[in-house]
Amino acid sequence: MRQNPYRKTASLLAIAWMSLIFFLSQQSQLPLPELEWVPSDKVAHLLAYGLLGIFYLVSFSKSLVTISWRFVLLASLCALAYGVSDEFHQSFIPGRDSSIADLAADFMGALLFTALGKWFLVHLTKKKYSSL
Repeated sequence: MRQNPYRKTASLLAIAWMSLIFFLSQQSQLPLPELEWVPSDKVAHLLAYGLLGIFYLVSFSKSLVTISWRFVLLASLCALAYGVSDEFHQSFIPGRDSSIADLAADFMGALLFTALGKWFLVHLTKKKYSSL
């Protein structure tokens, strides 16, 4: 089994990304583009926590060739837990509020990105190492 050379980097990126999320949560208002078909803040939550889920997934996995579905679920639940703490934090910021819909977008983003990330990473690394 090939070791995952990106675990430490992914862990550092997760910490940096959580810090950025915390910083942005401190702002009373965020300039988000208006989208006609979906609320832009839900898209932002989906993308932000999807990326956080990917960082968690890579940092938890000892090998990128065989990523367990348990790690997909664990990474998604960790992103959700951070989302809960972020929504709690936002409840104290003037001009911001917390919502279950934001948490749903957080979890859906993390679950979607980690599931797709698992598929992509496993297939990419298997292809890479099978050609060696």
